[in-house]
Amino acid sequence: MVGEVNFIKSTLFLIISIIILLISRFKKVLFLIISIIILLISRFKKVLFLGISVII
Repeated sequence: MVGEVNFIKSTLFLIISIIILLISRFKKVLFLIISIIILLISRFKKVLFLGISVII
């Protein structure tokens, strides 16, 4: 009985730690995606600015 409870606790702990790892990795991926989007937007702004200055 005690062994089963410990097994359940350790399994839950494993699942929770895996979820936390996935979330932290997802945050890193999200941060990467956001920074890439910001980079693209800033490049697009530069291109837009160049295009406007060329038109003017």
